[in-house]
Amino acid sequence: MTLPDCDARLAVARMQMALLRNWHRSYLSDLRFPEAVEASIIAVSIMTADVEDKPFTALGLAKNLQMPRATLLRRLSVLESEGIIRRDGRHLRINPGALTDDSMRRVRKIVTRAWETLTKVDTRSSARIADGSGTRIPQRDTRMLVAQLLHDIFREGHDAFAGLRFMDAAEIILITTAILRAEGSEPFTALSLSKHLQMPRATLSRRLSFLVSRGLVRREGQHLRMNPAMFATARRDESMHRVRQLVIDAGIALSRMDT
Repeated sequence: MTLPDCDARLAVARMQMALLRNWHRSYLSDLRFPEAVEASIIAVSIMTADVEDKPFTALGLAKNLQMPRATLLRRLSVLESEGIIRRDGRHLRINPGALTDDSMRRVRKIVTRAWETLTKVDTRSSARIADGSGTRIPQRDTRMLVAQLLHDIFREGHDAFAGLRFMDAAEIILITTAILRAEGSEPFTALSLSKHLQMPRATLSRRLSFLVSRGLVRREGQHLRMNPAMFATARRDESMHRVRQLVIDAGIALSRMDT
Protein backbone atom coordinates (compact mmCIF):
# COMPACT_ATOMS: atom_id res chain seq x y z
CA MET A 1 0.00 0.00 0.00
CA THR A 2 1.40 3.39 -0.99
CA LEU A 3 0.61 6.39 1.17
CA PRO A 4 1.80 9.90 0.34
CA ASP A 5 4.35 11.04 2.97
CA CYS A 6 3.99 7.59 4.51
CA ASP A 7 6.93 7.89 6.94
CA ALA A 8 5.79 11.27 8.22
CA ARG A 9 2.19 10.18 8.63
CA LEU A 10 3.23 7.04 10.50
CA ALA A 11 5.56 9.03 12.77
CA VAL A 12 2.75 11.41 13.71
CA ALA A 13 0.24 8.57 14.15
CA ARG A 14 2.62 6.65 16.42
CA MET A 15 3.42 9.74 18.45
CA GLN A 16 -0.23 10.69 18.88
CA MET A 17 -1.25 7.19 19.96
CA ALA A 18 1.75 6.87 22.30
CA LEU A 19 0.95 10.19 24.00
CA LEU A 20 -2.67 9.17 24.54
CA ARG A 21 -1.70 5.70 25.78
CA ASN A 22 0.76 7.30 28.21
CA TRP A 23 -1.99 9.57 29.56
CA HIS A 24 -4.33 6.59 29.96
CA ARG A 25 -1.74 4.51 31.78
CA SER A 26 -0.48 7.35 33.99
CA TYR A 27 -3.69 9.00 35.13
CA LEU A 28 -6.94 7.23 34.25
CA SER A 29 -6.18 3.54 33.81
CA ASP A 30 -9.55 2.57 35.31
CA LEU A 31 -11.37 4.11 32.35
CA ARG A 32 -11.74 2.58 28.91
CA PHE A 33 -9.24 4.05 26.48
CA PRO A 34 -11.70 6.24 24.48
CA GLU A 35 -13.08 7.67 27.72
CA ALA A 36 -9.55 8.47 28.88
CA VAL A 37 -8.84 10.17 25.55
CA GLU A 38 -11.94 12.31 25.98
CA ALA A 39 -10.82 13.19 29.50
CA SER A 40 -7.31 14.02 28.25
CA ILE A 41 -8.69 16.51 25.72
CA ILE A 42 -10.68 18.15 28.51
CA ALA A 43 -7.68 18.26 30.87
CA VAL A 44 -5.38 19.65 28.14
CA SER A 45 -7.89 22.40 27.39
CA ILE A 46 -8.20 23.26 31.08
CA MET A 47 -4.43 23.34 31.61
CA THR A 48 -3.78 25.50 28.56
CA ALA A 49 -6.42 28.02 29.59
CA ASP A 50 -5.26 27.94 33.23
CA VAL A 51 -1.63 28.70 32.39
CA GLU A 52 -2.74 31.54 30.13
CA ASP A 53 -4.82 32.82 33.08
CA LYS A 54 -8.02 32.53 31.07
CA PRO A 55 -9.64 29.60 32.91
CA PHE A 56 -12.75 27.99 31.52
CA THR A 57 -16.09 27.67 33.23
CA ALA A 58 -17.93 24.40 32.58
CA LEU A 59 -20.24 26.21 30.16
CA GLY A 60 -17.34 27.87 28.32
CA LEU A 61 -15.50 24.56 28.03
CA ALA A 62 -18.59 22.75 26.73
CA LYS A 63 -18.92 25.35 23.99
CA ASN A 64 -15.21 25.29 23.15
CA LEU A 65 -15.16 21.49 22.79
CA GLN A 66 -18.63 21.26 21.24
CA MET A 67 -19.45 18.69 23.92
CA PRO A 68 -22.87 18.11 25.53
CA ARG A 69 -22.85 19.55 29.04
CA ALA A 70 -24.05 16.28 30.57
CA THR A 71 -21.10 14.41 29.05
CA LEU A 72 -18.65 17.11 30.08
CA LEU A 73 -19.92 17.16 33.66
CA ARG A 74 -19.43 13.38 33.93
CA ARG A 75 -15.84 13.68 32.73
CA LEU A 76 -15.16 16.66 34.99
CA SER A 77 -16.46 14.66 37.94
CA VAL A 78 -13.93 11.89 37.19
CA LEU A 79 -11.05 14.34 36.72
CA GLU A 80 -11.95 16.11 39.96
CA SER A 81 -12.30 12.88 41.93
CA GLU A 82 -8.86 11.78 40.66
CA GLY A 83 -7.40 15.12 41.78
CA ILE A 84 -6.34 16.09 38.25
CA ILE A 85 -8.41 19.28 38.16
CA ARG A 86 -9.91 21.54 40.82
CA ARG A 87 -12.63 24.16 40.91
CA ASP A 88 -11.85 27.75 41.71
CA GLY A 89 -15.30 29.25 42.13
CA ARG A 90 -16.92 28.77 38.71
CA HIS A 91 -13.58 28.27 37.02
CA LEU A 92 -11.74 25.04 36.23
CA ARG A 93 -8.03 24.73 36.96
CA ILE A 94 -5.39 22.01 36.69
CA ASN A 95 -4.07 20.55 39.95
CA PRO A 96 -0.24 20.71 39.79
CA GLY A 97 0.12 18.00 42.44
CA ALA A 98 -1.46 15.42 40.13
CA LEU A 99 1.17 15.76 37.39
CA THR A 100 3.82 13.03 37.60
CA ASP A 101 7.48 13.35 36.61
CA ASP A 102 7.64 9.76 35.28
CA SER A 103 4.83 10.46 32.84
CA MET A 104 6.50 13.68 31.72
CA ARG A 105 9.77 11.89 31.02
CA ARG A 106 7.94 9.38 28.83
CA VAL A 107 6.19 12.22 27.00
CA ARG A 108 9.49 13.97 26.26
CA LYS A 109 10.89 10.72 24.86
CA ILE A 110 7.81 10.17 22.66
CA VAL A 111 7.87 13.68 21.18
CA THR A 112 11.65 13.69 20.74
CA ARG A 113 11.52 10.37 18.86
CA ALA A 114 8.84 11.75 16.52
CA TRP A 115 10.84 14.95 16.03
CA GLU A 116 13.98 13.02 15.12
CA THR A 117 12.03 10.98 12.58
CA LEU A 118 10.32 13.98 11.01
CA THR A 119 13.50 16.01 10.68
CA LYS A 120 14.91 13.15 8.61
CA VAL A 121 11.94 13.02 6.24
CA ASP A 122 11.60 16.80 5.89
CA THR A 123 14.66 19.03 6.10
CA ARG A 124 12.80 22.22 5.20
CA SER A 125 11.46 22.81 8.70
CA SER A 126 12.22 25.84 10.84
CA ALA A 127 11.62 26.59 14.48
CA ARG A 128 9.16 29.16 15.75
CA ILE A 129 9.72 29.11 19.49
CA ALA A 130 8.17 31.55 21.94
CA ASP A 131 9.61 32.14 25.38
CA GLY A 132 7.39 31.30 28.37
CA SER A 133 7.39 32.30 32.01
CA GLY A 134 7.38 29.87 34.90
CA THR A 135 4.30 29.09 36.98
CA ARG A 136 3.53 26.90 39.93
CA ILE A 137 2.99 23.91 37.60
CA PRO A 138 6.05 21.56 37.67
CA GLN A 139 7.92 21.53 34.34
CA ARG A 140 5.35 24.07 33.17
CA ASP A 141 6.93 24.87 29.79
CA THR A 142 7.26 21.22 28.83
CA ARG A 143 3.72 20.37 29.89
CA MET A 144 2.32 23.40 28.10
CA LEU A 145 4.24 22.53 24.94
CA VAL A 146 2.92 18.97 24.85
CA ALA A 147 -0.61 20.06 25.79
CA GLN A 148 -0.61 22.60 22.97
CA LEU A 149 0.82 20.03 20.56
CA LEU A 150 -1.94 17.50 21.27
CA HIS A 151 -4.61 20.19 21.14
CA ASP A 152 -3.33 21.56 17.82
CA ILE A 153 -3.13 18.11 16.22
CA PHE A 154 -6.71 17.33 17.20
CA ARG A 155 -7.87 20.74 15.97
CA GLU A 156 -6.04 20.23 12.69
CA GLY A 157 -7.72 16.84 12.31
CA HIS A 158 -11.11 18.37 13.06
CA ASP A 159 -10.76 20.58 9.98
CA ALA A 160 -11.05 17.42 7.86
CA PHE A 161 -14.36 16.60 9.57
CA ALA A 162 -15.75 20.09 9.98
CA GLY A 163 -19.32 18.81 9.83
CA LEU A 164 -18.82 16.86 13.07
CA ARG A 165 -18.66 18.15 16.60
CA PHE A 166 -15.11 18.41 17.85
CA MET A 167 -15.33 15.45 20.24
CA ASP A 168 -16.96 13.24 17.58
CA ALA A 169 -14.12 14.15 15.23
CA ALA A 170 -11.60 13.29 17.97
CA GLU A 171 -13.05 9.80 18.15
CA ILE A 172 -12.79 9.46 14.37
CA ILE A 173 -9.18 10.66 14.50
CA LEU A 174 -8.41 8.07 17.18
CA ILE A 175 -9.78 5.27 14.98
CA THR A 176 -7.98 6.37 11.81
CA THR A 177 -4.73 6.82 13.74
CA ALA A 178 -4.94 3.25 15.01
CA ILE A 179 -5.70 1.88 11.52
CA LEU A 180 -2.84 3.87 10.01
CA ARG A 181 -0.39 2.71 12.70
CA ALA A 182 -1.16 -0.90 11.79
CA GLU A 183 -0.11 -0.40 8.15
CA GLY A 184 2.99 -2.41 7.45
CA SER A 185 2.12 -4.96 10.12
CA GLU A 186 -1.02 -6.96 10.90
CA PRO A 187 -4.04 -4.81 9.99
CA PHE A 188 -6.95 -4.58 12.38
CA THR A 189 -10.27 -6.29 11.99
CA ALA A 190 -13.31 -4.52 13.45
CA LEU A 191 -13.21 -6.91 16.41
CA SER A 192 -9.50 -6.49 17.14
CA LEU A 193 -9.75 -2.71 16.74
CA SER A 194 -12.66 -2.62 19.18
CA LYS A 195 -10.56 -4.54 21.71
CA HIS A 196 -7.45 -2.44 21.06
CA LEU A 197 -9.30 0.85 21.60
CA GLN A 198 -11.59 -0.53 24.32
CA MET A 199 -14.44 0.88 22.27
CA PRO A 200 -17.93 -0.67 22.20
CA ARG A 201 -18.56 -2.54 18.95
CA ALA A 202 -21.72 -0.54 18.25
CA THR A 203 -19.88 2.78 18.57
CA LEU A 204 -16.98 1.58 16.44
CA SER A 205 -19.33 0.21 13.77
CA ARG A 206 -21.05 3.60 13.47
CA ARG A 207 -17.73 5.40 13.12
CA LEU A 208 -16.40 2.87 10.61
CA SER A 209 -19.57 3.17 8.52
CA PHE A 210 -19.00 6.92 8.38
CA LEU A 211 -15.34 6.49 7.41
CA VAL A 212 -16.11 3.92 4.72
CA SER A 213 -18.93 6.05 3.30
CA ARG A 214 -16.53 9.00 3.07
CA GLY A 215 -13.93 6.87 1.32
CA LEU A 216 -11.38 7.34 4.12
CA VAL A 217 -11.21 3.69 5.18
CA ARG A 218 -11.64 0.62 3.03
CA ARG A 219 -12.33 -2.99 3.91
CA GLU A 220 -10.04 -5.70 2.61
CA GLY A 221 -11.88 -8.87 3.53
CA GLN A 222 -12.16 -8.62 7.32
CA HIS A 223 -9.27 -6.18 7.56
CA LEU A 224 -9.43 -2.39 7.80
CA ARG A 225 -7.05 -0.21 5.80
CA MET A 226 -6.66 3.47 5.07
CA ASN A 227 -7.57 4.56 1.55
CA PRO A 228 -4.43 6.16 0.02
CA ALA A 229 -6.64 8.32 -2.21
CA MET A 230 -7.80 10.27 0.84
CA PHE A 231 -4.31 11.75 1.18
CA ALA A 232 -3.88 12.61 -2.50
CA THR A 233 -5.16 16.18 -2.29
CA ALA A 234 -3.44 19.52 -1.92
CA ARG A 235 -5.46 20.26 1.22
CA ARG A 236 -4.32 17.03 2.90
CA ASP A 237 -0.71 17.72 1.91
CA GLU A 238 -0.92 21.17 3.47
CA SER A 239 -2.46 19.68 6.62
CA MET A 240 0.35 17.09 6.86
CA HIS A 241 2.99 19.79 6.47
CA ARG A 242 1.36 21.81 9.27
CA VAL A 243 1.22 18.80 11.59
CA ARG A 244 4.82 17.88 10.74
CA GLN A 245 5.90 21.42 11.57
CA LEU A 246 4.00 21.33 14.87
CA VAL A 247 5.90 18.22 15.96
CA ILE A 248 9.27 19.47 14.70
CA ASP A 249 8.83 22.77 16.53
CA ALA A 250 7.82 20.91 19.70
CA GLY A 251 10.87 18.65 19.44
CA ILE A 252 13.22 21.60 18.96
CA ALA A 253 11.69 23.39 21.93
CA LEU A 254 11.92 20.29 24.12
CA SER A 255 15.56 19.80 23.18
CA ARG A 256 16.30 23.30 24.51
CA MET A 257 14.56 22.78 27.84
CA ASP A 258 16.15 21.50 31.00
CA THR A 259 15.30 17.93 31.93
